[in-house]
Amino acid sequence: MTTNSAVASPSPETTSALTYPTARRVEQTDDYFGATVSDPYRWMEDVDSSELKTWVDAENEVTQAYLSQVPSRETMQRRLMELINFERYTAPASWDSLFLLAQQRVAESECHLLAGRSGG
Repeated sequence: MTTNSAVASPSPETTSALTYPTARRVEQTDDYFGATVSDPYRWMEDVDSSELKTWVDAENEVTQAYLSQVPSRETMQRRLMELINFERYTAPASWDSLFLLAQQRVAESECHLLAGRSGG
């Protein structure tokens, strides 16, 4: 494996100063076929919870503060976008004499359905 010297991380002083928000733990257990399983973060499954949104926002602040200090972040982000920004097609599916496939064009989030008939 080769290492690209242009990809640098923030200094150790920065990473040791990271303080993550505390996630609340709850007393939640479930019985699965006789095995008791603890699930202290079950409350996080409620994706519409204002408490979860607050916690995720706090996590994102820590993450963005760290990432903003990565010297090569913009270069890596530009290159990543170059690599993932290409036209995509699904595998064709057939139904009777009709063939269907989906196309996603560069820089578009929605897909287009393409259809054609076999046998000319």
